[in-house]
Amino acid sequence: MAPESKKKFEMDGELWVFGYGSLIWRPDLEHVEKRDGFIRGWKRRFWQGSTDHRGTPEAPGRVVTLVSIDRTREMGFVDDQEDEEWLTYGVAYRIPDEEKRSVLDQLDYREKDGYERHIVSVYDYEESDRISVPRALIYIANDENPQWMGGQAGLDDIARHIAVSRGPSGLNSEYLFELAKAVKAKGVTDKHLEELSNRVHQLLLQSNAAS
Repeated sequence: MAPESKKKFEMDGELWVFGYGSLIWRPDLEHVEKRDGFIRGWKRRFWQGSTDHRGTPEAPGRVVTLVSIDRTREMGFVDDQEDEEWLTYGVAYRIPDEEKRSVLDQLDYREKDGYERHIVSVYDYEESDRISVPRALIYIANDENPQWMGGQAGLDDIARHIAVSRGPSGLNSEYLFELAKAVKAKGVTDKHLEELSNRVHQLLLQSNAAS
Protein backbone atom coordinates (compact mmCIF):
# COMPACT_ATOMS: atom_id res chain seq x y z
CA MET A 1 0.00 0.00 0.00
CA ALA A 2 1.38 3.40 -0.96
CA PRO A 3 1.81 5.92 1.85
CA GLU A 4 -0.55 8.83 2.11
CA SER A 5 1.19 11.91 0.75
CA LYS A 6 0.93 15.03 2.88
CA LYS A 7 2.88 18.17 2.13
CA LYS A 8 1.39 19.76 5.24
CA PHE A 9 1.05 17.40 8.16
CA GLU A 10 -1.99 18.18 10.36
CA MET A 11 -0.98 19.40 13.79
CA ASP A 12 -4.12 18.09 15.52
CA GLY A 13 -3.75 15.02 17.70
CA GLU A 14 -0.63 13.02 18.41
CA LEU A 15 2.42 13.35 16.19
CA TRP A 16 4.37 10.14 15.60
CA VAL A 17 7.51 10.08 13.45
CA PHE A 18 8.74 6.80 11.93
CA GLY A 19 12.48 6.48 11.33
CA TYR A 20 14.05 3.77 9.19
CA GLY A 21 17.57 5.20 8.74
CA SER A 22 19.72 7.27 11.06
CA LEU A 23 16.66 8.07 13.19
CA ILE A 24 16.88 4.47 14.46
CA TRP A 25 20.34 4.81 15.97
CA ARG A 26 20.57 8.59 16.35
CA PRO A 27 17.06 10.00 16.76
CA ASP A 28 18.20 13.44 17.95
CA LEU A 29 14.60 14.62 18.40
CA GLU A 30 12.42 15.23 21.42
CA HIS A 31 10.07 12.31 22.13
CA VAL A 32 8.07 10.92 25.03
CA GLU A 33 7.58 7.39 23.74
CA LYS A 34 9.04 5.09 21.11
CA ARG A 35 7.82 1.86 19.54
CA ASP A 36 9.69 -0.63 17.40
CA GLY A 37 7.68 -1.65 14.37
CA PHE A 38 7.41 -2.33 10.67
CA ILE A 39 5.84 -0.71 7.64
CA ARG A 40 4.46 -2.95 4.90
CA GLY A 41 5.06 -2.88 1.15
CA TRP A 42 8.47 -1.21 1.28
CA LYS A 43 12.17 -2.07 1.39
CA ARG A 44 15.11 -0.02 2.60
CA ARG A 45 17.70 0.67 -0.10
CA PHE A 46 20.89 2.77 -0.41
CA TRP A 47 19.60 4.41 -3.55
CA GLN A 48 19.51 8.05 -2.43
CA GLY A 49 22.39 10.46 -2.83
CA SER A 50 23.56 12.60 0.10
CA THR A 51 25.20 15.94 -0.60
CA ASP A 52 24.79 17.42 2.88
CA HIS A 53 25.35 14.65 5.46
CA ARG A 54 27.37 11.68 4.18
CA GLY A 55 28.72 13.29 1.05
CA THR A 56 29.21 16.66 -0.60
CA PRO A 57 27.74 18.34 -3.69
CA GLU A 58 30.95 17.48 -5.55
CA ALA A 59 31.04 13.88 -4.29
CA PRO A 60 27.65 12.69 -2.99
CA GLY A 61 27.46 9.74 -0.63
CA ARG A 62 24.65 7.19 -0.44
CA VAL A 63 21.95 6.93 2.21
CA VAL A 64 18.73 4.97 2.56
CA THR A 65 15.29 5.60 1.21
CA LEU A 66 12.30 3.31 0.75
CA VAL A 67 11.22 1.66 -2.50
CA SER A 68 7.95 -0.11 -3.25
CA ILE A 69 7.82 -3.38 -5.15
CA ASP A 70 5.64 -1.97 -7.94
CA ARG A 71 7.77 1.11 -8.54
CA THR A 72 10.98 -0.92 -8.37
CA ARG A 73 9.75 -3.19 -11.16
CA GLU A 74 8.42 -0.27 -13.19
CA MET A 75 11.90 1.27 -13.11
CA GLY A 76 13.38 -1.99 -14.38
CA PHE A 77 15.62 -2.62 -11.39
CA VAL A 78 16.53 -6.19 -10.55
CA ASP A 79 16.13 -6.55 -6.81
CA ASP A 80 19.12 -8.11 -5.07
CA GLN A 81 16.92 -9.77 -2.46
CA GLU A 82 13.70 -10.54 -4.31
CA ASP A 83 12.84 -13.32 -1.84
CA GLU A 84 12.70 -10.92 1.12
CA GLU A 85 9.35 -9.99 2.59
CA TRP A 86 8.41 -6.40 1.85
CA LEU A 87 8.61 -5.19 5.44
CA THR A 88 10.88 -2.47 6.77
CA TYR A 89 11.83 -2.29 10.44
CA GLY A 90 12.10 1.07 12.15
CA VAL A 91 11.20 3.05 15.24
CA ALA A 92 8.16 5.27 15.77
CA TYR A 93 8.62 8.24 18.11
CA ARG A 94 5.77 10.14 19.77
CA ILE A 95 6.57 13.84 19.88
CA PRO A 96 5.51 16.04 22.83
CA ASP A 97 2.63 18.33 21.87
CA GLU A 98 4.61 21.44 22.71
CA GLU A 99 7.50 20.32 20.48
CA LYS A 100 5.57 19.35 17.34
CA ARG A 101 6.30 22.49 15.34
CA SER A 102 9.99 22.61 16.25
CA VAL A 103 10.45 18.88 15.52
CA LEU A 104 8.77 19.22 12.12
CA ASP A 105 11.00 22.18 11.27
CA GLN A 106 14.04 20.20 12.45
CA LEU A 107 13.13 17.16 10.35
CA ASP A 108 12.29 19.22 7.28
CA TYR A 109 15.77 20.72 7.46
CA ARG A 110 17.46 17.39 8.23
CA GLU A 111 15.73 15.65 5.32
CA LYS A 112 15.83 18.53 2.84
CA ASP A 113 18.12 16.73 0.37
CA GLY A 114 15.36 15.12 -1.68
CA TYR A 115 12.97 13.71 0.94
CA GLU A 116 9.22 14.35 1.15
CA ARG A 117 6.69 13.91 3.95
CA HIS A 118 4.29 10.98 3.82
CA ILE A 119 2.01 9.20 6.28
CA VAL A 120 2.16 5.45 6.95
CA SER A 121 0.71 2.88 9.31
CA VAL A 122 3.22 1.24 11.64
CA TYR A 123 2.76 -2.45 12.49
CA ASP A 124 3.65 -3.93 15.85
CA TYR A 125 7.16 -5.33 16.35
CA GLU A 126 5.89 -8.51 18.05
CA GLU A 127 2.69 -8.94 16.01
CA SER A 128 3.44 -7.72 12.49
CA ASP A 129 -0.22 -8.06 11.44
CA ARG A 130 -1.41 -5.60 14.11
CA ILE A 131 -1.22 -1.86 13.61
CA SER A 132 0.35 -0.12 16.60
CA VAL A 133 0.48 3.43 15.20
CA PRO A 134 -2.28 4.15 12.64
CA ARG A 135 -0.70 7.33 11.28
CA ALA A 136 2.97 8.22 11.48
CA LEU A 137 4.97 10.82 9.60
CA ILE A 138 7.79 9.47 7.46
CA TYR A 139 10.26 10.97 4.98
CA ILE A 140 10.80 9.16 1.67
CA ALA A 141 12.99 10.15 -1.28
CA ASN A 142 11.41 9.04 -4.55
CA ASP A 143 13.01 8.47 -7.94
CA GLU A 144 12.09 11.96 -9.19
CA ASN A 145 14.20 13.93 -6.72
CA PRO A 146 17.53 15.49 -7.88
CA GLN A 147 19.72 13.31 -5.64
CA TRP A 148 18.23 9.97 -6.70
CA MET A 149 20.91 7.39 -7.59
CA GLY A 150 18.85 4.24 -7.96
CA GLY A 151 19.99 0.65 -7.92
CA GLN A 152 21.47 0.22 -11.38
CA ALA A 153 24.98 0.11 -9.96
CA GLY A 154 24.55 -3.16 -8.05
CA LEU A 155 25.79 -4.00 -4.56
CA ASP A 156 29.51 -4.11 -5.39
CA ASP A 157 29.52 -0.65 -6.93
CA ILE A 158 27.32 0.75 -4.16
CA ALA A 159 29.71 -0.72 -1.58
CA ARG A 160 32.73 0.88 -3.31
CA HIS A 161 30.90 4.20 -3.38
CA ILE A 162 30.05 4.08 0.33
CA ALA A 163 33.57 2.98 1.29
CA VAL A 164 35.16 6.18 -0.04
CA SER A 165 32.44 8.76 0.70
CA ARG A 166 32.25 11.20 3.58
CA GLY A 167 30.47 14.45 4.37
CA PRO A 168 29.82 16.99 7.15
CA SER A 169 28.12 14.30 9.29
CA GLY A 170 31.01 11.87 8.92
CA LEU A 171 31.97 8.77 7.00
CA ASN A 172 29.38 7.17 4.75
CA SER A 173 30.56 3.77 6.00
CA GLU A 174 29.80 4.79 9.61
CA TYR A 175 26.20 5.53 8.63
CA LEU A 176 25.89 2.08 7.05
CA PHE A 177 27.59 0.21 9.91
CA GLU A 178 25.60 1.92 12.66
CA LEU A 179 22.32 1.30 10.87
CA ALA A 180 23.15 -2.35 10.18
CA LYS A 181 24.20 -2.87 13.80
CA ALA A 182 21.02 -1.27 15.18
CA VAL A 183 18.75 -3.35 12.94
CA LYS A 184 20.61 -6.58 13.69
CA ALA A 185 20.45 -5.88 17.44
CA LYS A 186 16.66 -6.07 17.17
CA GLY A 187 16.85 -9.53 15.61
CA VAL A 188 15.65 -8.23 12.25
CA THR A 189 17.09 -9.67 9.03
CA ASP A 190 17.78 -7.06 6.36
CA LYS A 191 19.80 -8.68 3.58
CA HIS A 192 20.53 -5.45 1.74
CA LEU A 193 22.03 -3.90 4.88
CA GLU A 194 23.93 -7.04 5.86
CA GLU A 195 25.46 -7.68 2.46
CA LEU A 196 26.43 -4.05 1.92
CA SER A 197 27.94 -3.87 5.40
CA ASN A 198 29.99 -7.02 4.82
CA ARG A 199 31.26 -5.81 1.45
CA VAL A 200 32.23 -2.38 2.75
CA HIS A 201 34.02 -3.98 5.72
CA GLN A 202 36.05 -6.08 3.31
CA LEU A 203 36.89 -3.11 1.12
CA LEU A 204 38.09 -1.09 4.10
CA LEU A 205 40.17 -4.00 5.40
CA GLN A 206 41.79 -4.38 1.98
CA SER A 207 42.45 -0.64 1.80
CA ASN A 208 44.00 -0.57 5.28
CA ALA A 209 46.17 -3.61 4.49
CA ALA A 210 47.45 -1.98 1.31
CA SER A 211 48.32 1.32 2.98
